[in-house]
Amino acid sequence: MILSGGLIAAAPAQAAEGAPAITEVAFDSSTVQNRQTTWINAKWEIPAKAVAPARIVLPLPAELQGNTDSFPMMNGQDPIGTCVVTKTEVVCSVDDTFISENSFKVKGGIRFEVTVNVAEGTTGDKNFEFGNLSATVSIQPSGGSCTENCGLAEIKHSKWGYYNKETDTILWTVQVAAPATGIAAGQKIRIWDSLDLATFTPIGKPVLYSAKSVHRDAGNGTMTGNFAHDSDSVVTYSDDGLELSFTSLPGLGSDYHGTEQEEVGLDGRFYQVLWTVKVNDLGKAGTYTNEAGYEIAGEPTTGIIGEAKRQSGSAWGIGTNFGAFELTKKIDPSSTDQIAAIPQFQVRYSAIDAEGIATSDTFAVQADGSFESPEFIDGTTVTIEEILPNATNAIIWQAPVFDVQQGPGVSFVDGKLTLKFTKENNNLGKQTQIVLTNSAELQTGSFAASKRIVNSDGLVISPETTFSLNYSYPANTELGFIAGSGTLELPSNGDVVVSGKIPVGAELAFTEEINDGAKTLGGTWQENKTVLPEALTITGSPDPISVELVNTIERSMGGFTVAKNLSGSGIGHIGAGEEFTVNYSYPADATLGFKSGSGSVQVRSGAPATVTGIPFGANVTLTEDAVDRQGIDHQSSFSLNNFTIDSDEPVEVLLTNTYELQHGSIAVRKQLAGTGAGLVSKDASFTVDYSYLAGIGFEGGDGTLTVPADGNTIAIDGLPFGAVVTLSERTPMPVPGASWAEPVFTAGGKDSESSMTVTIDGKGAVEVSLTNTITADPSPKATDPKETPAPGAALGLAATGAATTSALVGGGIAMLLGALVLAAGRIRRHV
Repeated sequence: MILSGGLIAAAPAQAAEGAPAITEVAFDSSTVQNRQTTWINAKWEIPAKAVAPARIVLPLPAELQGNTDSFPMMNGQDPIGTCVVTKTEVVCSVDDTFISENSFKVKGGIRFEVTVNVAEGTTGDKNFEFGNLSATVSIQPSGGSCTENCGLAEIKHSKWGYYNKETDTILWTVQVAAPATGIAAGQKIRIWDSLDLATFTPIGKPVLYSAKSVHRDAGNGTMTGNFAHDSDSVVTYSDDGLELSFTSLPGLGSDYHGTEQEEVGLDGRFYQVLWTVKVNDLGKAGTYTNEAGYEIAGEPTTGIIGEAKRQSGSAWGIGTNFGAFELTKKIDPSSTDQIAAIPQFQVRYSAIDAEGIATSDTFAVQADGSFESPEFIDGTTVTIEEILPNATNAIIWQAPVFDVQQGPGVSFVDGKLTLKFTKENNNLGKQTQIVLTNSAELQTGSFAASKRIVNSDGLVISPETTFSLNYSYPANTELGFIAGSGTLELPSNGDVVVSGKIPVGAELAFTEEINDGAKTLGGTWQENKTVLPEALTITGSPDPISVELVNTIERSMGGFTVAKNLSGSGIGHIGAGEEFTVNYSYPADATLGFKSGSGSVQVRSGAPATVTGIPFGANVTLTEDAVDRQGIDHQSSFSLNNFTIDSDEPVEVLLTNTYELQHGSIAVRKQLAGTGAGLVSKDASFTVDYSYLAGIGFEGGDGTLTVPADGNTIAIDGLPFGAVVTLSERTPMPVPGASWAEPVFTAGGKDSESSMTVTIDGKGAVEVSLTNTITADPSPKATDPKETPAPGAALGLAATGAATTSALVGGGIAMLLGALVLAAGRIRRHV
């Protein structure tokens, strides 16, 4: 273990019964310099009943030298023995009278000073043996270690004193300030000490010391003066011995170098003066000061103050012829966990000593606290009893229980403990330990709670649904209980649940939490829950107080909102503000307790429609009534068409209707009529121009169509619904020997000459017949001299030779032109 910085170890030798034994030895500090003093603390005791004479002896190790001293052993203010410190041991003797009167639990301590004297260079932890005990201290080099400015240095003026405890004298030293090379020779110097002659008596005359050189100190590495006593012949003393004067002398010179310890000579000298004085009060004051001064060449230096202390050892010892008790208060925690504050307990003791003198006292002790009694002399009988705290409506304190080691002199009568302190009962010199335990009976009551649910919507509530009824009550310092709280889990079926024990007088407040199982059943619990009764104070009745918790649940309703969006090329055919019918439906759900439902809502573009009143949990399906419109393709698309209502915020649905114009076609078939039809080549073709203006949802367009003469139908495709298409035919290529009439367009039983207008009414094709009438020129009569056929001209009969060739050439040209016209056919549309 560690005591005041030093280490102690080992165990003391077994002392003879009744004799003292050293139990601990420790250094006062953890470190000490070699060649310096330090303090040691020792403890001793007499384990059994002490027997006179009692003598404590502590031998000192060889490397620790006791500083000679003598001091009394004290018991409080009374001396009970004497301790003497020599260089080799410490011896303390205890007075026989003290031992005989205080023979139990005798122990004490000694504090004394030693000088450490280990081998030079020893550092670090050093263990010192004290018989069977040891103590460890860290040895430091004497004076520390110089690390910088370790050469010659100036000396500052100073004064110090050493108190010799053996002779009660002080050796005062006055040091004169000097430069690093010493005080130059030839200086007139006067030194004085202002001794208080009421405090000190000078012994002899002062002594002058000077140093002509310095050397390196082996311990701390600094340069230290080689001081030596100067001859009295060079000194002049005052009659009272408090002053001396002299003329400074030269040193060995800075060129001087000795052979040991780096000795170096000084040009001048360092000076010290020593005064030895007797301390008139023999050290009682402990600390002593006085002032000195000096003058060099007429320049004075004053106010140099020094101090010396008489640090003597000390010792103490105690013993006893008394007994005592220590009473510790305990509280049974199982009976007081709800008590607000444990009171102080009043305990009374009465004592009668052997001479019949009675004393008594009442003391207060807290829970887990203790009380130490005064000492009772041998032969005293002590009776101890407790005064129970006052009961409240909520707390009744039970009779206390004493717990004490049984033995002679211990008895219990009527709830009181009696102790008799005698040597025979072996209870002197120590404290008899008593534990006094109290328990409290908390007066309690309870309440019984049940749940009633108002469910007019017929919601299905799971039988596993529970409700947390939280109750709390504040502390009541008057009645003595702490604040409390608790929770009862109430089932939905109305079963009664009884609370635990609650202090009588507790004023309950209630809150409720509906557990998660009750929050997912498609219903909303209303805030207007009711606790009957609203306020409740616990009584001491053996029957629980009835509490009913009423909750109302209503079906949770939600809905949806439908917004209409129109798109496509055909939306121009939809009337402004036109309404559309959206149908909704949801099936019944026996688990959630609602029937199926359906309905419809009218919605138009830009004006969303909202449907409410649909129960939580309903799985809603949406459809739209389709409206067929001529010439328009229609598609409906819901962003959600099947969803579950699970919030009071409406589900947002976007219904997009796409209306695209249908596209039809015009099928044109060529018919040839007239007497010249046979003159037209089967490979001939005709050019038809068509055009239409922009309409609802489309832009205008135009183009050409090449129709063959062979009667095959040629179609104009991709014509938008509502387009009014105008057809016209370009003049056909001439046919020799024939003439073309105006073309006739026929559609839907109607004819139109030169051009025709056709309206596209959907996806179908409009059949158009284009009739071209060609009339053969009349043949000239043979007798008519005016009609002279050209060479090779056709005369209505088959021709050969040149005539045939002309016809073939004409037909070839017609076919070539027809092909060019066909290649030039085009359609222009603007989308």
